[in-house]
Amino acid sequence: MCGIPILLVLCLLAFPRISSAANSISSENALPGDSSWYRLLAPESSLDIYASESSLLPGEMLQLHVSAAAGTRYRVMVYRLGWYQGSGARSIGCVSSCASEREGNKYPVPAPESSSGFLDAGWPVTDSFQIPATAVSGYYLAEAVATTGPSSGRMRYYPFVVRAPAGLAPSRILVQIGLNTSEAYNQWGGKSLYAFNSTGEVPAVKVSLNRPYQEEGSGSQAMDPYQLIRFIERAGYDVSYASDMDTDAEPEGLLKHKLVIVAGHDEYWTKGAYNAFEAARNAGVDLAIFGADAADWQSRYEDADRTIVEYRSATADPETDPTLKTVEFRKLAAPRFQCELFGVEYRGGFVKYVPNHEPQAYTATPAVATNAWFAGSGISPGAVFPGLVGYEWDTIMPGCNVPPVMDLFHWEGVANADSTVYTASSGARVFASGSLDFARGLDEWPYHGTGVESGGLQRFAVTMLSDLSESPPATPQQLTLLPPSPPVSPPSPAPRQITSLRVSPSAFRAARSGAALARRRASVGARVTYVDSGAGATTVSLYRYAHVRCRSRRHHHGACLLAHLLARFIRQDIAGADGFKLTGRLGGRALSPGGYLLSLVPRSAGTSAGRSARFRIVR
Repeated sequence: MCGIPILLVLCLLAFPRISSAANSISSENALPGDSSWYRLLAPESSLDIYASESSLLPGEMLQLHVSAAAGTRYRVMVYRLGWYQGSGARSIGCVSSCASEREGNKYPVPAPESSSGFLDAGWPVTDSFQIPATAVSGYYLAEAVATTGPSSGRMRYYPFVVRAPAGLAPSRILVQIGLNTSEAYNQWGGKSLYAFNSTGEVPAVKVSLNRPYQEEGSGSQAMDPYQLIRFIERAGYDVSYASDMDTDAEPEGLLKHKLVIVAGHDEYWTKGAYNAFEAARNAGVDLAIFGADAADWQSRYEDADRTIVEYRSATADPETDPTLKTVEFRKLAAPRFQCELFGVEYRGGFVKYVPNHEPQAYTATPAVATNAWFAGSGISPGAVFPGLVGYEWDTIMPGCNVPPVMDLFHWEGVANADSTVYTASSGARVFASGSLDFARGLDEWPYHGTGVESGGLQRFAVTMLSDLSESPPATPQQLTLLPPSPPVSPPSPAPRQITSLRVSPSAFRAARSGAALARRRASVGARVTYVDSGAGATTVSLYRYAHVRCRSRRHHHGACLLAHLLARFIRQDIAGADGFKLTGRLGGRALSPGGYLLSLVPRSAGTSAGRSARFRIVR
């Protein structure tokens, strides 16, 4: 199944200085990076940004819309994301210079349309940045950075893609960035394509790309592809980038490459994008899905591809063409099953199948003993890779109309997770990682701090990508930092502490829909603020509690605290101040009046200290 002879693979790994000719990616990542690119986030009330374009060519103009509170000056800094000796990004310019700043204006948040939930921020263009003619294709961020005021040094960002110009020879690998999915979850202005984060729990059926991102930070949808990007560029593969909108507009572009990669969470595809991937596979182009739940929902574009349409119901959708209905692909009148394209199908994730939302472990299957992609990796059947299964995953579907699928990594659960490969009739190989968190095993980005990076998994990925793209990495020496052996327990990081935790106000009413909110005298919802001494994952638990009389050897005739766990989820923190909104709702329903306990505990090896805070929901 693997086209590279095993002997060549072993030589590549044993002698890391062997490399292919330098390409634009290896040359770009040899330039100095700037580790300060990832800053603390500014509150939206003080600073926000979006762009009029999501995908550009070198030489084109990026038009930016920045809103800044009174007394806040700012500058816009533009970064290309990559490896850059571990810095993770390189500054390619500022508006108007990296030594200048400007006074901002505060612009309003418009109300969404009552019928569709659609809203376009409608702010004027405040800044423009011309992409350098020499810019290398990649995933970029435009950061508005406050230079004065209470948010000084903090940022808000907007991601975009720079494509490779037509005059260049096509790269061996193309990476698709799923900007549709980032926007689908974006609730800026109170509306996303989801009920859980939309006002009144009524989702929009149309969302605009002409608005800032509400949720940013290391765990945001926009950063899902980042660790895979770091890994690919660290190895120096010949790669270029395009967005899902580019695939829809130019489907034949996939045919120019030997391997097409889907990076991260890429859930919303158009009919045109799905057709493009099918056509590429049928023409012999290899595919690699480094994520899960790809191509789940069919969507459409309006307003020159700046509006995403998703009704989630064939009857509610006014489109008369049944093949364009905005429903799950598998629920179209003529169903299109994910497993027939990728080999696996989405069937769930944390919320549905893991009550405590803990990442799960992949286990190498017996197939790795004979698959040439694992030669020299040190991975043998039964090797366990913790933390790679989450927060959504795919599974092998019995009876799916697809050629025989080889299961490489597996997690056994209510709905299994499977990482697979199959060979299509065209000869194209299709690899599916089967999990959104798979790339965490390839790169340890400090702001995720998961401790699950694996030298064995890196070597497997290098061999696989070299085979599928028919080209070795240009800088394999950068991938020999970890031993080629099965994963072992990671070293214990420094203990983390939650040094403060506050729920304000401590007594509030649960959020509900409707105009009755305006007549309430008590506050609706509360703000949770806390300080984490380090970066990493934090377990947040919500309990219902009550004081009761009890008699025991310990308490005698005293008061006991009864606590009942209601919910638990994981947050990704950066070091320092953090927070989130507590709406007083759970599972779509307002919590009943009474006493509650909120607990935050850092998830790190060694001894770490958490905090808890009590609050009440009142009538």
